[in-house]
Amino acid sequence: MWKVQSTPTRATMATTAAQAVEMTTFTALDDVIASVYNLSQYISGSEHRMSAWDDILGRYGSSLIGGAIAGAIGAKDIYKSAKALREMTNESAFHTIIYMINEDKIDTLFKAIDNLELGNKYLSGTKQYDITENGGEKVYWDMGTKEDNQDVLNKRILKETILKIRDIL
Repeated sequence: MWKVQSTPTRATMATTAAQAVEMTTFTALDDVIASVYNLSQYISGSEHRMSAWDDILGRYGSSLIGGAIAGAIGAKDIYKSAKALREMTNESAFHTIIYMINEDKIDTLFKAIDNLELGNKYLSGTKQYDITENGGEKVYWDMGTKEDNQDVLNKRILKETILKIRDIL
């Protein structure tokens, strides 16, 4: 089963949170830089100082809220893309692959494939077999590694299939 790494709602929430944290971090960095400047002015004997760490709650709160609002507004396109990808049928996916091959956008397609989760990253892509006590066969998978897991295997198979389709076209 193919799965997009994040649902549209999660993508929106992640973008909103990331933007909020980014804006708050910029405010903190501004205060740190002002403090370093003030220290250098103090050491040099100058009386000129920059304001730092003033009205922390108001400034950091407005940075957090403003960043969250900006992130939510900017997440609209991410939400639409994630929703469209989640609702894609096999037929529309095939048409998209053909279109991207014809437009020579295979690199873009491969980057999109790398962002998908196409298998379990914690299980090996190689099946192991054991004979049970009653003579039957038991199939299991070892622990996956960075190079040998079901996600990597499925991505490689999909990319090879796309290259074969390109060669046919």
